[in-house]
Order: sequence, then C-alpha cells, then structure tokens
Amino acid sequence: MTKKQFQNFILETVGEYKNYLNLQDWDIGIVFMEYEHEEEPRTAMTNTVDESYLRSTIRVFPVSKEQSDDENKHTVMHELCHIITEPQYSLCRGNVHPQMHMLVEEQREQETERIARIAMKGV
Repeated sequence: MTKKQFQNFILETVGEYKNYLNLQDWDIGIVFMEYEHEEEPRTAMTNTVDESYLRSTIRVFPVSKEQSDDENKHTVMHELCHIITEPQYSLCRGNVHPQMHMLVEEQREQETERIARIAMKGV
C-alpha cells in the first residue's frame, strides 16, 4: 500500500466509524506523523480530545503502517472511543490524589478498549 493509499484508508475508516459512533458533531482531525528519531514511541495512534469544543486530533504514527488493515481499523475505533470515555476520565483525574492518576489512566484504557471491542462487533 502506498503512503497515499494508507492515508486514504485511515481517513475513510475514521469517517465510517465516526458515523457509526454518532460523533458527527465532532471535528476530528487526522495528523500523519513522521519520526524524527529512531527511539520514538512504538504507539500506532493517539488521540487528544477537547470535549469543551467537540474537537479531537488523532495522530497516526509510522508504526501503524506495520499493522494489518484489521489492526488499524481496531486502533481507529479505539482512538474514537476515547471521545466517549474522555468526560469520565477528566472528572476522575481532576478529583483524585495525584498518586492515583496512573490507576485512573489504566482504568480509562481498559474501559475504552472494552467499548471499542463491543463497537467493532457492529461494523
């Protein structure tokens, strides 16, 4: 798959899953990242969510090109599901002792992944 084909695949998947999850009100941007150093994190994608303005930015890292189409579809779904879990995460993180932040983060990832797995059964 060429770089352009890969980017189109990700954009189409985000569009399809955005509709499936009823996130049409959200402005979801996609940024295709390039590594500057070999020691960059091996994360396929990340999502920054701004719930106040219904904005989300999904960053797609080069390692995602090493994944299968099905793995990338699941990763896109997982990142979009962060939009669903963000309000609860923000509330919890803002109201617990800093020593509990890692526990809250772990719980958020687990909850997000559960929702993503449920959603993937319907697409």
